Amino acid sequence: SLKKWVKKKKSWAVTDLATMTFYGFGVPRNVPKGINMLEKAIALGDANAMAWLGGLFYGKLHGGKKLEPEQIQQMVEVLTKAASLNHPIALMVLGSMYWKGLGVDECKDNGIEYTSRAAKLNNQDAIKDLEAMKREKEATNTTPKPKTNNNPISTKQCAHCTTPLDPSKTTGCPCKSVDY
Repeated sequence: SLKKWVKKKKSWAVTDLATMTFYGFGVPRNVPKGINMLEKAIALGDANAMAWLGGLFYGKLHGGKKLEPEQIQQMVEVLTKAASLNHPIALMVLGSMYWKGLGVDECKDNGIEYTSRAAKLNNQDAIKDLEAMKREKEATNTTPKPKTNNNPISTKQCAHCTTPLDPSKTTGCPCKSVDY
């Protein structure tokens, strides 16, 4: 029954059949045909197909496989287009890419921005990722500050009470604890 919707060029049906073909769910597995079908669904404007294809490339890249520059470019393009359509998974994947610098130049702020948008769409994985990103960013931005004393001791202050001393007088401090 899905094939009749594909013949009517319903993008959602093309995407569903493409993923089934890619993974071999209910139909013979054929990875190149599945990718080709995803590209047809993308041409029809289906955001799910964009997210699927971008996610497939990202999965390979995240798994340590090397992608061709054309594949990286296609991945970024389809994910960016799906993100512009507010697709939560595309937003989350782009956030991860920017956060880790996978396929794009690392930019923590872009990573947080995309992941925040996915979290606002109630994507539970994005919500968890965003919390982790914020904790990591806070940890890297928090550097110990040198302790400062509001009354630092210097040669112009009493060694006992840190009262500022008049440099013209060398007799002692008003606290009477130290004579100079």
